[in-house]
Amino acid sequence: MAYPTVQTEPASCVLIVDDQEPNRGLLEEIPIDNGFRVVTASNGEEALRILEKMQIDLVLLDVIMPGRNGFEVCREINSNPLMYLSRSCLLPPYRIKRAAYKAF
Repeated sequence: MAYPTVQTEPASCVLIVDDQEPNRGLLEEIPIDNGFRVVTASNGEEALRILEKMQIDLVLLDVIMPGRNGFEVCREINSNPLMYLSRSCLLPPYRIKRAAYKAF
């Protein structure tokens, strides 16, 4: 007889960064429905503060935001040895190659 396994490790945490509240709400549905913890930020500065304090496993980052945009946040994350961000990044369909080189 098989017994259901109990999750002993804490759920992975996703940080969603977008200046538009409706976008944040939409983006958090899928990770939550799949058992992830979700933290949201409305701008780049707030995201960086969260990343300094919490262990985040995945960042979904809007590229175009007022203040620090997504590219600047990516550069900051990659320059900080205490933070890690995969080189994989979802970018808007326009200017993908040029934008990706700017971000990294």
